[in-house]
Amino acid sequence: MERKNRDRALGITHSQRLGAGVAGDLPLFGFSTSFGVRLRFGIAIPCSLLAALAMTGCVSPSKLTSTQDVETNRRIVLAFYNEALVSKRVRTSFQRYVSPSFIEHKPDVVGGTREETIVFLGGLIQEFPEARWEVIRSISEGDFVFLHARFTPSPGAAPYSIADIFRLQKGVITEHWDAVGRPPEHQRNPNPRF
Repeated sequence: MERKNRDRALGITHSQRLGAGVAGDLPLFGFSTSFGVRLRFGIAIPCSLLAALAMTGCVSPSKLTSTQDVETNRRIVLAFYNEALVSKRVRTSFQRYVSPSFIEHKPDVVGGTREETIVFLGGLIQEFPEARWEVIRSISEGDFVFLHARFTPSPGAAPYSIADIFRLQKGVITEHWDAVGRPPEHQRNPNPRF
């Protein structure tokens, strides 16, 4: 029931979740057809060939992600980020979008568990109640979603540049990495960070 509510909020239909027949389960960066998968540039791969490659171990179906799944993952991460950080509802968003066995790789989060990440982010929001997070760009590839974000701790403060990497499995966030760039003391490069 939780997945249906989340899918509805993200604008994902039941047919998008299921894909188009067998091809919906084995797509490669393109769209599904009734006989297989059509890749970019008009190249088609029949389902029978994909199935044969999967059976021989040359291609793992679990490693293949459809374009729809990639977009769904991106929408899930953006919805999570908006709820957890922009709207500052950390615990609610973790309950909705994050696996109980979530792994956090941020060195500042002691233990790296879901609960410890909730406590860390809650403390950050408590320390900086007027902080703002803004997603500048997002990129999806397979099970990963990459975000480039701007974090401003308080009004008028210099912003931090953040690169977030999320891994999803079956529509749930399972892992997170980040790299945080402090505001430069002297901006020597004329190109903006955002």
